[in-house]
Amino acid sequence: MNAKDGRFHMIADLVLARQKPGSAKETMFIMLEDETGPANIIVWTHKDGVAF
Repeated sequence: MNAKDGRFHMIADLVLARQKPGSAKETMFIMLEDETGPANIIVWTHKDGVAF
């Protein structure tokens, strides 16, 4: 799935891992899994703290 800028997507998965390393500043790495297998997600946060 490719997300275009400004678009919202709803998903239902099991969160296997969430990492927010100090060196990554405003980036969070999430590993999700559903019936088709695992997916790695990268989330960047906005300056106001809102994830997008």
